[in-house]
Amino acid sequence: MKKLTSLLVVLTMVFMVGHLVCEAASVNTGPITVKANIPTNSLQLSWGLSRVDSFISEDGSNKAAWTDATAMDFGDLKTILKDGKTNAGLWFSQYFYAMFFGVTSTSGTQYTITSQSAGLTGPGGKLPKAWGVKANCFDTTANAFIVCPEGTALGMGGTPADATAVLYKSAAVPTKTVTIRADYGIPSFPSGGGAPFTGHAPIPLTQKGGLYQGTVTITVTD
Repeated sequence: MKKLTSLLVVLTMVFMVGHLVCEAASVNTGPITVKANIPTNSLQLSWGLSRVDSFISEDGSNKAAWTDATAMDFGDLKTILKDGKTNAGLWFSQYFYAMFFGVTSTSGTQYTITSQSAGLTGPGGKLPKAWGVKANCFDTTANAFIVCPEGTALGMGGTPADATAVLYKSAAVPTKTVTIRADYGIPSFPSGGGAPFTGHAPIPLTQKGGLYQGTVTITVTD
């Protein structure tokens, strides 16, 4: 009887081991989540802003002419030109603001940079279209304007900033990051005569005094 009992135990153990081996051969980790996201916003914008004193040489080596800024403050407008004696016959600012944009399109699709503003308003209502913007492609290393890449397009050679203005349109398939410099200013008339930009309307000397302000929004769309 003892022998029979021992045999039964051995058989049971063999069965259990066999069962375990069978189970081990089919073990798996279960479902593992796998993800890959294509960003819906494929455009990346970097920017910087500097105030430039037009009464000082704009030579890039002359650091006195440039000041880092976070907002555009044109200060007290002037009527007397840089020579200290000539009356411009209008209100203007000796300062302008250079805004630099770097856009990267990770999707490789065409994009457009737009500047939009409702203008500057104050005690005398909305100022005339004396605030303008002009865009160019720029080499930050050489500190110089450059020819834009083939297939791209700049906006007008100068336009009122209190509007929706296209500053730059990339090539159909942009292949590299391009730096755009957009200059915002309230200029006087050029020494050679004529308007400083298309659509310019001067601020008359009779404009009611006080603080005039507004906002500008830069948008990049594809």
